[in-house]
Amino acid sequence: MKKSIEFMNLCRAALFLILPIMLIGRDSLTVVAKPIEDYIQLHSQQRGTRDFLTGIHDLLSFENLLYIGYGDANLNLGRITPIEIRVYDGEKVLSEFTIDEEQIDHFRRLDSILAIPGVDATEDAWLGNVYLKIDGSWQKYRSVPNGVHVHDIALWQNNIYAVGSGSSMDEWNNGMIYGHLWKMEDDSFVIADRIPNAGSGDCRFISLMPLDDRLLIFGYRTNPEFSGIDSIFHLSWTGDSLEAFDFPNRVFIRSTWPSGYVLGVDMDSEKQRLFQITDTLTSELPIKDGWELVDISAPYLMFSKKDSIRITEPGGIERVLHFDDKPLSIGMLQGDIFIGSKRGILYRLDK
Repeated sequence: MKKSIEFMNLCRAALFLILPIMLIGRDSLTVVAKPIEDYIQLHSQQRGTRDFLTGIHDLLSFENLLYIGYGDANLNLGRITPIEIRVYDGEKVLSEFTIDEEQIDHFRRLDSILAIPGVDATEDAWLGNVYLKIDGSWQKYRSVPNGVHVHDIALWQNNIYAVGSGSSMDEWNNGMIYGHLWKMEDDSFVIADRIPNAGSGDCRFISLMPLDDRLLIFGYRTNPEFSGIDSIFHLSWTGDSLEAFDFPNRVFIRSTWPSGYVLGVDMDSEKQRLFQITDTLTSELPIKDGWELVDISAPYLMFSKKDSIRITEPGGIERVLHFDDKPLSIGMLQGDIFIGSKRGILYRLDK
């Protein structure tokens, strides 16, 4: 009997190590800033409604500052109120630079450089923009040929690449739109490769994932009526040409993060699917029923469900909190976790 009890205790101990540690209701969220309240108030007054994007799209820590993405490229609000590169320094919100874009969708860290892909320029000249913070100063590179939309940017094998969509004016007027891969050479970008639409409709490359031996590119092609997705692209670039990458072919990739995380949507079940990709392996990671992955700031993953958020941490710790706003982004600053919301509010997680 004694040996049986000892065995059961060992089993319980092993189970405790395997199962996540759920911390429910022990933490709280504190509002630390409303970094885009002026932007929200202005457009709310002008439009008489809040039917525009009022949220914090991205949070990224760089050089001890938390960078804040916001704007609305759907309604082109950057033409009314210039979009600023805003940061939170732990106490207050500051503005570093004004960009010629409708929206800052996300930031990318390229080693010692901070980058912003120009998702929708306020200037119309069949050129796209990329913004780089180098040695403490922001520089605008208006040199992306055919760049109607520049969706993502990455550093691969010491070269900066960007992806997006567009065409020349003549091609555009003839209904031709291309998914583009651009490479930076000196202070300008050149077309490394591109794939056309089906003679009409849209075609875009929207996400990059750098690996050691290849650069992964994800995108899509719509049907001629722009009403649905006709093809999904999972491609790789090794320096010469675009090639197919072995990946579940009915998964539409929405987001990529450092550490190899890739979030997609299954086109058949319409459910999220999360993967982690390395040079040698593609692994699918489970997402609990009822929860949706919102954002990742490695090693933290943030999920949402109704009026709750769940943050997974190293060591199997999971923090579940009530949240009556809608989470959009998660970031780290000075050892603290911050959450950006749909209402444009910046919260700090108090453990």
